[in-house]
Amino acid sequence: MVEMEFSALSWWIFWVVVQVLVVVGIVVALGLFIRWGRRKSAILESSNPREGHGPAATGK
Repeated sequence: MVEMEFSALSWWIFWVVVQVLVVVGIVVALGLFIRWGRRKSAILESSNPREGHGPAATGK
């Protein structure tokens, strides 16, 4: 009986650890994706300073 309870407890702990790792992985992936997107947009804006300002940049 004690072995079965310990086995069930160990499986429960294992499953909790797996779920925590999955959640942490998703959060890290989202953070990196958002950071990469911001960096990419900043690079695009710095390489094309005349684009994105509309007719005000041409004086019309």
